[in-house]
Amino acid sequence: MAGIGSTGFGGHGGMRSADSGTRGGAAARAELTAARPKPKLNKVLPQVWELIKPRRVLLAFSFVLLVINRLAGLILPASTKYLIDNVMGSGQMWMLKY
Repeated sequence: MAGIGSTGFGGHGGMRSADSGTRGGAAARAELTAARPKPKLNKVLPQVWELIKPRRVLLAFSFVLLVINRLAGLILPASTKYLIDNVMGSGQMWMLKY
């Protein structure tokens, strides 16, 4: 088992070659992020608005669908609350229709 990690398959050095790729690790990304300052919101906001402006209708429609989705997710708990509280909790089994 020890031979698999040290020699790798095909003599490529095992997992060490995957770790030392050109993409860099988390430390390199953290260093790059720390080196460059964050832009101010008032400078970025006009660029963001230029991206959003032609898609306002699509974003508004998506927001409406999001709200409908969240409200529809509340229907099942609200409907089972009546069943559990009134029918099963109070012992009113006659309310269940056969």
